Amino acid sequence: MMTSHGFVSMAIANIAQTLRNQSAVASFGKEKKMEICGKEIKDECSHCGNILECELFRQGHGIKQERENVAKMIECQMKHRERREFEC
Repeated sequence: MMTSHGFVSMAIANIAQTLRNQSAVASFGKEKKMEICGKEIKDECSHCGNILECELFRQGHGIKQERENVAKMIECQMKHRERREFEC
């Protein structure tokens, strides 16, 4: 059985590989810094496994477009955080 730490490490490795393929920068060290298209991502979105497919993420953070739907993005982040905290 895989531990939650092992799962998170695997998910981070998969995200980092996908980001490299999309010419985005991901740096995971002691600081756990994530940067996509020149924007540092350090909010709840950085914990989401669907970050690269999420249109709401791109709109809310203004990835290659003007920022929009920020309130919807924050609402989504709050739901994700509640689920993440409930699972622990």
